Amino acid sequence: MMSAELRRNLWLEISQTRLAAIPLLLALIFWGLSSMREPDDYQFLSGAALVLFTLICSLWGAHLASSSITEEAQAQTWDWQRLSSQSPAELMVGKLFGSTVLAWYGGAWCLAAHLALTVLTRQLPSANWLCLSIASAVIIQAGSMLLTLSTPPDQRPVHQQKRGMSALRLLIIIIVLQSIGGLGSKLANSNSTVQWYGADIQLLTFVAVSSIFWAAWALFGCVQRLSTLLRCPTTPAPWLIFVVWCMFYFAGFTHVFADIINSKEAISGAAYYCITAYIVALVLALTLALQEDQSPVSWRMWLTALRNRHYPLAWQRTPRWIATLIPVFIALCFAIFETTTTSPWLLSTPLVLLLRDAVILYCLYWTPGRTRPQLAFSIYLLLVYLLLPYLLSPLKLLFYPSMENPALSLMGFGIEAVLAIAFCNYRWKTFYAN
Repeated sequence: MMSAELRRNLWLEISQTRLAAIPLLLALIFWGLSSMREPDDYQFLSGAALVLFTLICSLWGAHLASSSITEEAQAQTWDWQRLSSQSPAELMVGKLFGSTVLAWYGGAWCLAAHLALTVLTRQLPSANWLCLSIASAVIIQAGSMLLTLSTPPDQRPVHQQKRGMSALRLLIIIIVLQSIGGLGSKLANSNSTVQWYGADIQLLTFVAVSSIFWAAWALFGCVQRLSTLLRCPTTPAPWLIFVVWCMFYFAGFTHVFADIINSKEAISGAAYYCITAYIVALVLALTLALQEDQSPVSWRMWLTALRNRHYPLAWQRTPRWIATLIPVFIALCFAIFETTTTSPWLLSTPLVLLLRDAVILYCLYWTPGRTRPQLAFSIYLLLVYLLLPYLLSPLKLLFYPSMENPALSLMGFGIEAVLAIAFCNYRWKTFYAN
């Protein structure tokens, strides 16, 4: 049964004029392209149809998907979405595919032209290219929607969304399209392969299959974000599944990285995969610590649930970056166990630095009457990792891990982390512990 949001968007977007104008406009574009080449250059027109599909469903589709969220803020109807009986999945389908129905309609005409022109060249259409094109469009549309949802529409002025978020969204789309364009020549070469977990796989097939998985994760991310905004009970479990997937996926490229840095002789076997998985999980934890809500209210709710031994409720309220430390610690233990030539103290240092910087970030947010804590934290990072190591070069051991004395570096960073936690705890008890 069709959801109400999807039905509403289809009713708003579809009209006889638009349905007739889009194929007519595409026909004029193909006519202009054919006049630039030989009349029977079907191979060029076939490739142009696929490029047009990417432009229509990626650029225009991403704009429509994000606008479906910002328009809710402009019309001040987001609370009505919360009060409706629609599930987050129904709302996601309605917002993502209902608002972009015209982009997909134009893209369908481009795909039909691509298939027809490919047949005229006496070749079979490539299933890999079709899957890659469709999945890439879904990734960009869902990613644009997820980026807009990262800041709740009802908590940010509309003009800020239109200026700041639109510019950032456009920049990310351009970077993604440039990356796809850079891979185009390699993907077109049937001899290109990629090494994943030591196996040589055809590059086009690998990218096409990977894009399907990432498109599914992008859709799942939109559902989870909408669940949070609609106040539906959620737990960190879906996020942890995504973290494990990223650890597994990117660990497969470890052999390629090892060849680049010539470290196969130093590190071998399963240590490759463990260290890469550890780094990936650590990066995700850091990203989430910067992006998640740092308000004292959410932390008070979590600590209250723990204090009252309401563990299912506490698990729902657990900050995602705190939960991410579980796979980080597990991957670190495996990396230390499998690695014989790299010091375990050196591997543990990034985790301690993450804890120290995250605690300092919360200290800045938990300051009464705070102004611009993000700017203060950016200045802190600039001082600690760039300016002070340059000015105090003899004391670099205090700022960067030392390869010669990793245990001493870890001890120093550990003391800094403990002091930061103690100060953060003091500030919490002083201002927010009621």
